[in-house]
Amino acid sequence: MNKLIPLVIALCTMFITFNAQAKLENFYNCTMNEGVTAQQVIALKNDYNAAAKEAGLDTYSIKVMFPMYGEQQGPGALAWSGSWESLEDMPQISSWFRASKWGAKVLKLMTCENGSLWNVYD
Repeated sequence: MNKLIPLVIALCTMFITFNAQAKLENFYNCTMNEGVTAQQVIALKNDYNAAAKEAGLDTYSIKVMFPMYGEQQGPGALAWSGSWESLEDMPQISSWFRASKWGAKVLKLMTCENGSLWNVYD
C-alpha cells in the first residue's frame, strides 16, 4: 500500500500539470435567428471582445465559426466559442457577462445549445 502512495501522488501531479497548461474553450452550437446576418454576428463578436478587454478581461475572447461542410451545416448555423487562460478567470468573466447584459444581446441574434467546456492545447 505504501508503494502506491508515491504513484498516486505522481499521477495527480501529472494530471494537475497537464490541465494547468491547457487553455479553456467554451463551445456552443448555434443558429442565427430569423433575419440575422453573419455580419451582425461578427460585429457582435467584435463588440463583445472590445467590451471584455475594456473591462479588464483581456484573457477572454470570443470566436465565431461558420460551417463549410458537415453535419452542422444548415441555414444560419454557426459555432460560438469563448477562450481564456485558466479556470480561475471563469467566475469573473461569468459575473461580468451576466451583469453587462451581453447574454440578452447574444440571444437577440442567435439561439445556442449543447454548450461544452474543452481543454485546448496549442
